[in-house]
Amino acid sequence: LGGVPLGERGNHIMSKLLAVLLVICCLCGTDAFAVGSLGLRQTRAVSLLARSPRMAMEDGDNVAVYSVFERLGITTAWHVANKSPYKGIVQLPPGFTEAKAKLKWNIDGMPAGVPEGIEACEETMPGYIKGIILATEVPAAPQEIEYVLSCFPDLEKCVMLSSVGVPERDSMLSKLNPFNKAEDWYEAEEAVRRCAAKQGFDATVVRTGDLMGGAFYYCNPDFEGALSGNVYDLTHNGFKVSKGEGLSGQCGRDLAATVLIDALRRNAPLVGVVGAEMKNGGGALESSVRNPMGIKQDGKDKGVFVPSQGDLDAAYASV
Repeated sequence: LGGVPLGERGNHIMSKLLAVLLVICCLCGTDAFAVGSLGLRQTRAVSLLARSPRMAMEDGDNVAVYSVFERLGITTAWHVANKSPYKGIVQLPPGFTEAKAKLKWNIDGMPAGVPEGIEACEETMPGYIKGIILATEVPAAPQEIEYVLSCFPDLEKCVMLSSVGVPERDSMLSKLNPFNKAEDWYEAEEAVRRCAAKQGFDATVVRTGDLMGGAFYYCNPDFEGALSGNVYDLTHNGFKVSKGEGLSGQCGRDLAATVLIDALRRNAPLVGVVGAEMKNGGGALESSVRNPMGIKQDGKDKGVFVPSQGDLDAAYASV
């Protein structure tokens, strides 16, 4: 390097160092990637040994929920911790806990932050995840999905939220609507399916109606939106399911979370669900569990309904 000018010498040394680091990363089988709407930072661990045959998810298996920064994500995390047999894990930014940072959405009447009983990981997620719930309220980019799912070599099940509008994505009405994301949701679904085929895990796409309500009345800065969400939860005491097509309407966040978690144990590639008012009939099934979170609003039980395990079993049997 003696004859190399000072500026070029530095670049030459840096190139050598980067080459060495690249070799180390390849040998170790790990790399890092900044993830957008699905998370913050993830490490991919590539198994260099032959994997044993996969088994069905069992009680006590670890389930990662993406993303706890949205209302459906934190609702799903709570239900995983309190109403499921699984161990929930979520991801937070580095230093989030130490800085005592706040989540935008907090469940009414409960301590602010990640629900109790959920393991919160900063920096990177552990590699021993058996199930993943992609509960983002907007469609994630396919490359984000593919990267995140590739980070977990022992993954057995992925459940992804999507939209009941996907089957109509090619309609003129859908294409003319600038707010319609049906095509984006479809591309996200396809990314999950590609990963499932490549990695050998099971996948279920849960298409729901537009998300409504949830236990966020007191932290919602939009009073009108908070009130309409409460009214929706109170009046929609039933639900409808399908094989992913033929549904329209809205869906409560508690209902969506319940169905997403239930799908971890079902062998169904595609399901659809929307909320319904039992008084209107139309083939709706009753949600027999009221106020699963035990939330009080103005001293009264919150009016919100979700299906029991038996309700869901009966619903799927009917389709």
